[in-house]
This record gives sequence, C-alpha cells and structure tokens, in this order.
Amino acid sequence: MKKTVRMFLVLVIVSMLLLPSLVTAQEVYPAGISVLDDFNRANGGIGGNWSGNKSRYRVSNNQLLVRYNGSNTDIYWKEKFGADQEAFVTFVHVDNYAIENNLLLKAQSRRTWGDGVILASYDAVNDAVSVWTWKWPQGWKKYGDDIPVTFEDGDTFSARALGNGMVEVYRNGELLGTRDITAWPYYDKGGYIGLWFSGARDAVLDDFGGGTLIDPPYQLVDLQLLAFNDYHGHLERTTPGTLDGAPAGGAEFLSAKLSELRAGNEHSLTVAAGDLIGGSPAFSGLFHDEPSVESLNAMQLDVSSVGNHEFDEGVTELLRMQNGGCHPIDGCYFPAAPFAGANFKWLAANVVHETTGETPLPPYWVDEFDGVKIGFIGMTLEATDTLVAASGIQGWEFLDEADTANALVPMLKAQGVEAIVVLLHEGGSQTPPPGDVDACVGISGPIVAINDALDPEIDAIITGHTHLPYNCMLTDSDGQPRIVTSAYSFGRVVTEVDLVLDKRTQDVRRDLSTSTNHTVIQAALTPDPALTAVIAKWQPLFNAAGTTPVGTITADINRGGVNGSDRGVESPAGNLVADAQLWATSASGAQIAFMNPGGVRSDLRYLQSAGEGDGVVTYGEAFTFQPFGNTLVTYPMTGAQIISVLEQQCQPLGSSRPFLHLGVSNGFTYDLAKTIAGGNCTSVTVSNVKLNGVALNPVATYMVTVNNFLADGGDNFTTFGTVTAPRLDGGNDLLALVNYLGTFSPVAPPSINRVNELP
Repeated sequence: MKKTVRMFLVLVIVSMLLLPSLVTAQEVYPAGISVLDDFNRANGGIGGNWSGNKSRYRVSNNQLLVRYNGSNTDIYWKEKFGADQEAFVTFVHVDNYAIENNLLLKAQSRRTWGDGVILASYDAVNDAVSVWTWKWPQGWKKYGDDIPVTFEDGDTFSARALGNGMVEVYRNGELLGTRDITAWPYYDKGGYIGLWFSGARDAVLDDFGGGTLIDPPYQLVDLQLLAFNDYHGHLERTTPGTLDGAPAGGAEFLSAKLSELRAGNEHSLTVAAGDLIGGSPAFSGLFHDEPSVESLNAMQLDVSSVGNHEFDEGVTELLRMQNGGCHPIDGCYFPAAPFAGANFKWLAANVVHETTGETPLPPYWVDEFDGVKIGFIGMTLEATDTLVAASGIQGWEFLDEADTANALVPMLKAQGVEAIVVLLHEGGSQTPPPGDVDACVGISGPIVAINDALDPEIDAIITGHTHLPYNCMLTDSDGQPRIVTSAYSFGRVVTEVDLVLDKRTQDVRRDLSTSTNHTVIQAALTPDPALTAVIAKWQPLFNAAGTTPVGTITADINRGGVNGSDRGVESPAGNLVADAQLWATSASGAQIAFMNPGGVRSDLRYLQSAGEGDGVVTYGEAFTFQPFGNTLVTYPMTGAQIISVLEQQCQPLGSSRPFLHLGVSNGFTYDLAKTIAGGNCTSVTVSNVKLNGVALNPVATYMVTVNNFLADGGDNFTTFGTVTAPRLDGGNDLLALVNYLGTFSPVAPPSINRVNELP
C-alpha cells in the first residue's frame, strides 16, 4: 500500500466499522493517458526514466521533492508523445512562494527547453495559470491573459497540447481555459513532457503522468439525433394518449421536449421514421394532414422516411404534402396563404416505379458537420402495398428493406460518406410488449432479421411502425454493436441518439455513441407557443367541421386490448363498423360485412371530451375512429372463399402482427382455433360457419361488403383481391358510419360473441 502508516490503517478500520459502506474512488484517465511515475521507490534520485536537471529533485517517502530554489529545474520524461498529448502532476503540497510550477509539453528535446517547448505555468504567488512557448530566436511568448485559479494541497494540475494548436489547462479535471498557440511553429508536432519549477523548494509532488491522447476532442464531432415515429397527426393535447397513466405527447409538448433536448448541443438533427401523416385524428385528418405537416415544420424536423400511411391518399397526394399546393378537390383552406408543403425531406429509397425504376422522393439525404458527412437512407416496410389502397400506388413497387439499403451504401461511400443511418418504417417489440420505454428486453419482430441483413457499414437504425418503444444495441453481421431504436407513437417518446463522428475516419465511433428514450409527459413541460399558434390557426375550421353531433352511444365502444393495442381479438369497435357497412349496403343485397382492425384508429368514449355531452359522438370523433375515407365495395363470394378469408386472419410468418381479427357483421358467426408461437401464427382452423344460424355453403354465393383496401387484398387477405365479379360501389365508409349512428342512436356496444374461440 502506497504511503501507508499505522494510524491510516486504524482510521480506515474504524471508518469501515462506523459506515454502512465504503466507496473507493479510482482515477479514470482518457484513452492513452496514464500515471508514468508514482515515485513509489526507495529514497534517492529520480531514476533513469528522466533526463535534464535531475539533480534538482529527489524521491522521499514515495513522493517527489524539489531540492533547488532556483529556476534551472527542467526535467523530461523518457518517452516522446504524439501531437495530441497531455501531462499532469499532483500537488501533495503547494509552495505558496513558487512563482513557477510548470508542466512541459511538446519539448523538442529531452535535454533542454532551448529547442522549443510549451509551458503551462501556475504562479502560486499571484494565483494564476498562464500558457507560454519558447522558440529561438523569437524567445518566450505568452498567449492570452492569466487564468485566475488557486491550487490547494491534493489538487491535480494538468494540461493538453493538441494537434490543432489549442492548449487546455485543468484543475482536478475541470477545464480552466484554452489558449491558441498556432503561432508557434511546433504546435502540430509531437514532443516530450516534463516538469519545471522556480522558487519551489518546499513543493511536494506525486503521480506524474500523461501520454498521447487516442481520441483528442478536436478530432471528434458530437452529433445529436432526436427521433420519433408514428406521429399520425396527433396535434391536440387531448388525443395523444398516456404513459403510465400520465397525459403524454401532443404537438406543443413534443416540440417543447425537442427544444429542451437540443439545448447546449452545437450539432443536432431531428429525424423521423414515417407515418407522420395518415390515420390521423380529425383535427388533422379532416384537412388532409396539412395541420400535421405545418406542426412538423414548426418543430424543425429535418428528415423522415416515408411510412405506409404516407401512401393512404396515394403517391400524388404524398408529393403534394412534400411540395405544397392546394388539395385537388377540397382546394385551399387558407386561400391567401396556400399550403407550402414540408420543410423537411421525406425519403423513399425502396419505393420505385415499375417501369422507370425511379423513386417518387429522394432515396437518401446527406448533411455535414465539422467536415464529417452523414447520410440518411429512408424506407417504408416492404409490405406497404398490402396496407394501403392499391389505386393510390398503382405502378409503384415496394422493395426489400435490407437489399435496398445495402445497394445504396457504395453510392454513399463514393461521395465520401462513411457515417450512415437508416430511417426505417418497420420495427419490432419487446417481450412482453410494450416494455420499459428505454429498455430492450427480448426484442423480436421483423427488425431483428433486417438488422442481421443490413450492411455493417450502416451505423444506426431508427425504426417505427409497431407503435412500440425500445432502445437496443444489437450486433451487426460483423459482430459490432449497432444502435436500433423506436420511440413509441403519437409524440409520447423522443429518442436521443448521441453519435460521435471521427474526423480521421469520417465514420461513427460506435463505442462512444449512445441512445436514450425520453418520455414526453405533459405535466413536466411548458407548451411550445409556436405549436400553440399552429393549433389555433386550424381550430376554427375544425370547430366548424368536427364538433357537429352525429349520434349517441350508451357506453364505450373499444378496439381490442388497451387503447387498441391488440388487433388479434374480436372487438366491439370492429363489429360496429361491420354492422354499419352491412346496413349501408343492404339495398345492394349485402349479406355479410368484414372490417380490418387496422382501419379503426380510436375508441368511441361515452364520457364527453369537449363539452358535447356524455354519450354524444361528434363528426370529428367519428372521423378519428375511422379516418381513411375508403370506399365500400359489395361483390359476390363463394362460401369457400369466405372461409379462406377467415383463415387468412392468420398472417404470414414474420408479419409484424401474427393474427388480424376481422370485424364481422351481426348474424355471421364461426368457431376459431389458432396457435400463436414465437410471435407467429402457426396454425388456424375455422369451423361451424353460419349466417343467420344457417351453415355456410362452400359452393353457394353470398354478397359481401368490405372497404376498397380489403377488396384489393390488403393486410394479406389475398382472397378478397382474387374476386373477379363486378363490384358495386357502396359509398364512403365514414358516411356509412355517421348515418348508422344517426339512425340507430343510442347505439350500444356490439357483442363480441360472434366468434367462438376454441382452446
């Protein structure tokens, strides 16, 4: 044990008896820096590792003593260090009459300072540190003013001389000041480190050290990425939802959180992983999500991938969202100030035209920070064409995510881009979901295989689509760590990714990069007035269109699971929509109606939300409940085809949701047995299918109503898409719901006994 005395041992033992625990602090040095001489050796000279005026010093009681009161005391450590170097020493006792307590850096000789040297000098008489250089014939040069500071016994004095010409001085690891010495000709060279004292005969020193900094700060660039996904136009304070029972999300608070996290960061980008529009509450959806885009502009979003919902109204409308202009049917909501489009960039790398191979939006985007380029590849999930109406994406193909990104990596590298981030609207989930927002417990789903297949040159993956949070460090195909994150939905969570970029390699230092998921709890934030203004702009239009009562209900009409989290179970909400659609198309001979669970986007709540009265359903609430504006289709299907559709509720292996439970209209019943294992639906059996109590005849024909999304085979219900018989137009699906509520109010929650699940 160093400098051990009997009394010290006694005190330690007594402390251990009196205190519940004893924490031992250990000095942590930057990479490349260490103690070079702890002076733990026999009393006498300082040894062969030193050169210069060695006789002016001696080792005594495992410490270094200055033996000379004059100025010729410069000594040098044996090893020469690089252009980014550090030196430090600990003052066991400060001689308060010493006018120079010097650290030597970048000495061009280990014999004399005359060939060139840097001094970080502490004056104990005047309590100040200064920085000097020597070069013949210019002589001594001082840089800047003195830095006021007082060193006490036990303090560590350290200095860094960096290859960019900056000299930094520290007390106990705290930066005191920086001086620019680029006027000195050796500022970017290596050299020796050492000590030099003047008038310091009573000084006692310990633990001299230093070395070459492996990661000098000026060679590293800190870049903050703030990420979110699946915003879905949730501007209002009341619509986003909760986290652990606390109101969370909403545009005003999401923006406030982004501003809070940006504070103090020189370099910051805000990025997103798709579904920023589409499937939105009425406040944005009634106006084709122009409010959503304007709110994202106000939040200073920089770039986003597209998601499947960006295509809800087709490619042409998505391009209007990007570029601006009035809606082709509804026109300009503010004629004096037409919609200007997104200030941020939407990326669509894996969406290509089937004949030209071109993408509707850029595949990637490159930015640059302090000389380091970073590229972003944006993609939606490959299965997007099964999730949106076929009419809006006719002629466009959706390609494999990993294949697309991997093909772009060489193109980015050819432009000098080594730091690459993927913004991907596809994801996974923790086990069990949703999990802690900042954890990565049992991550599963499509993102696992995609991560494995992505080029290891890709440094981070920001994901979405599943509306679930996770913050993971997965391994790439080279076995290296890679950040993979998701920020829940509706602006309730923001992911902060702190990337460290290396100027030398132009790449991400993954070993130094970190990520954190932050909650957006409304009570902890002050609303951003810029977003309050956006909401206020649209509020009168929404009040005129969205607050009109359309009907009443007797109780909550909910989706499956908590807040619609489970699309694999029968739900009153899904059955209500099916009932409304069957009623709306009964004049066309419809006998059965089916509704996809993803088309119902909220629950209908009995308790009033904005003074409309308990049980009252407004037009805005009905729109938020069923926002896509699909067209109803009625066509003939055989009993065998209907049974095939019911079996296709069991989704293909690897789907983000293993089972999608269709809403069914009143009078249609069946028995269902299914097996879910490892996140996949592995078997399904449909039996005892009846319509109004009569067994379904496989060869008979029945008139079936679905929305045009299902009619085109959406959500992997491919049998719907194979029907070749003429289709009867049943009108708008929202209008069917509104008219149903108005006709049959008060409406009770439909029963959920239409499907009998067998063990």
